[in-house]
Amino acid sequence: MFERFDVVGKDAVMTDFLAWFKKIHEVKGLTLHSVSKHLCEQIDVAPVTEEQKLYAKQCCVDVEKEVLEDEALCHMDYHTLNVMYEGDDIRIIDWVNAKNGKPIWDYARTYVIFYEYAAGLKSRYMKQVLAIEGYSEDIFMKAVYVNAVCRLNEHDTKRVRQLIGLFFK
Repeated sequence: MFERFDVVGKDAVMTDFLAWFKKIHEVKGLTLHSVSKHLCEQIDVAPVTEEQKLYAKQCCVDVEKEVLEDEALCHMDYHTLNVMYEGDDIRIIDWVNAKNGKPIWDYARTYVIFYEYAAGLKSRYMKQVLAIEGYSEDIFMKAVYVNAVCRLNEHDTKRVRQLIGLFFK
């Protein structure tokens, strides 16, 4: 996917990336585990302080209450390395983390992955997500915080801890 940057530019690639992401969220009614329940369980075992866990749980409550979206298929590991393409033939791979939930959780998880591994794309990505979905930056960042705390259970990295640190100065 990265080689497309040279051909069509970052904005065009990000637009395509988000259009494919949105198609995932059009799928409804699958019998999968709940994203929000999974995130709440992950917060309990995350390697962060009790204060950070409490804040993450409150963010979960706020997002679930304030974001009025239907539950949909959420990939929960959507990033450029999981998008395979040849010409117009697109395949999304690595569905092991897929769950049902509000798409904001999925978008926020991808932001955390970009923050960790492709920091140059995170601002462009967030700007387009907010424009497409109409989320406020505040509520989106609460979803990001929850996902960052949970991400530590898989990848306890400096970059993810740095992201969490932005909320606790």
